[in-house]
Amino acid sequence: MIKEMNAMEELKDIMLDGDKFENNDFYPNVNVSDGSSYDGFINFTDGFVTISANYTPHWDSDLTFKGGNNEEQKNRAKNAQLILDNLLSPALNDFYDWNIKGKDDNEWFKEFPTFDDFKKWYDKYTPYQNDPTPSLFDENEKFALDPKHDKLWDEFNEFDHDYYSDTPAFIGVQLKLYDNDNRRNDLGNGKHLARLESYFNDDLSYGRESVGSWARLMGMVSADGSDIGNHYIYLDEFGYDTFDELKNKLKEKIGKAYDSLGLVW
Repeated sequence: MIKEMNAMEELKDIMLDGDKFENNDFYPNVNVSDGSSYDGFINFTDGFVTISANYTPHWDSDLTFKGGNNEEQKNRAKNAQLILDNLLSPALNDFYDWNIKGKDDNEWFKEFPTFDDFKKWYDKYTPYQNDPTPSLFDENEKFALDPKHDKLWDEFNEFDHDYYSDTPAFIGVQLKLYDNDNRRNDLGNGKHLARLESYFNDDLSYGRESVGSWARLMGMVSADGSDIGNHYIYLDEFGYDTFDELKNKLKEKIGKAYDSLGLVW
């Protein structure tokens, strides 16, 4: 059923209330739908609001996914955190392939003949040290004990920043509305169904909900073995009868969706 855009804008404002993304140094993208389909886009909902933000691994604020109160949501949060924490690997692998691998005249290839050798070094290496005689104006001044390896560390981190700036991951919260859905029978009273969710997306640079089976066929899967795309963390389905009831329930629940991403009120 097509919704009035004014109503969908009200729901959007509730979800943006307090600027949860911007308060955590993220700049949200907002997509509001009235439930219509257009230009080849088939809308399988009766309206939705999506608020998402680019997430650059290792450079944006660290996130700790919390999930919800039940065990299923906690497990989803744990899996999403595993995927997020492992997003170092694509950049590290490409840096090795493009800058070290197979270059016999490269001193780094002699030291790191395999990617595993390079990754083990990176995982354990601590660049720079505290200056034993810091200046009066900078107590955190650093100096290099191993300039050669510190330089390699710096080169990778510059590569890593550029890599994920061009191909970020995504975090988001989304409200989907369904007017005719059999699942509402499991939710008690309510003519309509709402689905509120938070998610982390590792389809780098695209942020698509699903990349389909082709990615798995190409050997591309998430760190937990699941498909690339949206990884839901918090999920709450609830029935409602009136628009006012929907708004009131959304106001009660939206904070949990943000909190599950590690975004504070």
